[in-house]
Amino acid sequence: MTNPDEIPRKPTRILTAGEIEREIAGIRAGLEMGGVPFTAEAEAAARAVLNGEITGDEAIARGLAELNSRTAQ
Repeated sequence: MTNPDEIPRKPTRILTAGEIEREIAGIRAGLEMGGVPFTAEAEAAARAVLNGEITGDEAIARGLAELNSRTAQ
């Protein structure tokens, strides 16, 4: 099996505001069709990733940390 880190990636690009809104709408529709709510926190994380403010890995780590802190209480 190929190591994912060895797969060549295209250079990143800046998305327009319209492209970001379409991506957010697609994420929301996909989650809601599957019965999963698209929370404000999830939308904020998705926007941060799409704007290039954080990576997907960072967004996942933050979400897991939030879940872990809720369950630890």
